[in-house]
Amino acid sequence: MTSDILVGEDGWLFLSGGSNSVMEVYSGKMNELSWCSAWAEILNIRNSTMSEMGVKYFHVAAPEKLGVYSRHAKLDDFPDFDINNSPANQLSELISSDIDGFYINPFKYLYQQSLDMDVYHKTDTHWNFLGAYSTYQLLMSHLGLECNTEILSSNRKTGPCLMDLGSKIEGGIKENVFFFSSSENVRRVFANDLVEYKEKNSVENLAGLHVGSSVSFKNDNPLHDKRLLIFGDSFSEYRPQLLTGILAETFSEVMFVWNLNIDYSVVEEFSPDIVITEAAERFMPFTVPTDDFNLKKYVKDKLV
Repeated sequence: MTSDILVGEDGWLFLSGGSNSVMEVYSGKMNELSWCSAWAEILNIRNSTMSEMGVKYFHVAAPEKLGVYSRHAKLDDFPDFDINNSPANQLSELISSDIDGFYINPFKYLYQQSLDMDVYHKTDTHWNFLGAYSTYQLLMSHLGLECNTEILSSNRKTGPCLMDLGSKIEGGIKENVFFFSSSENVRRVFANDLVEYKEKNSVENLAGLHVGSSVSFKNDNPLHDKRLLIFGDSFSEYRPQLLTGILAETFSEVMFVWNLNIDYSVVEEFSPDIVITEAAERFMPFTVPTDDFNLKKYVKDKLV
């Protein structure tokens, strides 16, 4: 068994180490104001820039599963664990995360939802469809727009699957999971060269090829006739089973770019009404966006 995995109660697995030192973050060893203030600064710059462009902007933090489900983790060996050390919660101290703010920290809502339903996979680091939908509800509240509740009765692919944490346990632990599938209203109309390369060579899950993936979806019967652009990571996904797919069921056109940074040339070209950035909170103490990303150049260099 890898030392990066914490085995909790009732089959719950948690990432405790790894390159992002999750337990060290929650134990307060990464409580330096520099990274937190740097995140606050870049988010405020983004909000101002988007406002000048006539675009609504929101940033969504994806809370660490260990924080939301700490009650199922066996933390006796970690006396310094403190949920207040959550990067998303620390950033809330510097940026307003109330309904009028552009910063969305779903931690409290996901915790409340988790008391009635699973919002993360037991054997994976990511939120599941219900966790993504819960976050979508918060986002739509900030936007002042109605949610598409028909998504909750949409098609789903179910079955046993070896998820990211389960695959690190000796012998592997499979979990019976379900994945959201797009409705007949939604069609993918664009995939960049990186996505096409991954699909052609059946390497969709190769971690080194995630960043730079970009797709666009059109909805022939949208609830809201608006264009939305999202820069995010594996909690959003270029495939439609998580937050990106849920948004594609709601808006007339949705474009996704896998990156923590914004490429403003993409914003100008796509001309969205709304821009969302999403980032897993475990990245925050280690990586601060600079927004100097060039998507086309990155993909070209990656595929050379």
